[in-house]
Amino acid sequence: MNTITVSADQAAGLVFELFKAKPWINQGGVMQPEDECAEGDAVRFLLSIETADGWGAAGDSVKRVVNSLLLDFLAKLMHPASPFSGRQWRVPADGPAWRQAAVILADEIRHSHGHLATRH
Repeated sequence: MNTITVSADQAAGLVFELFKAKPWINQGGVMQPEDECAEGDAVRFLLSIETADGWGAAGDSVKRVVNSLLLDFLAKLMHPASPFSGRQWRVPADGPAWRQAAVILADEIRHSHGHLATRH
């Protein structure tokens, strides 16, 4: 498989493509304090985002956490003082942009949540 390297700026653009390809994902709502217990399910949902065509059985808490995690990640990709500003990711060269974003998300989840990172 041919891959390319993308910067944080490019990754931010790919996340925007994910929002365009799957517009329902940005309609989860704003995270509430009681949603913290849904983080594990939200992370697992994000690992399956490539094949998701809707929320499926995800509850409202999961939707809000997914939306919040994606927006937080996007903000960090765009902020010049973020630890992500110098990062680079290897993504498939021949896939659609939104799928490249899913690869980056999975990579970051494996890095940050190793115990939850079994890909579905």
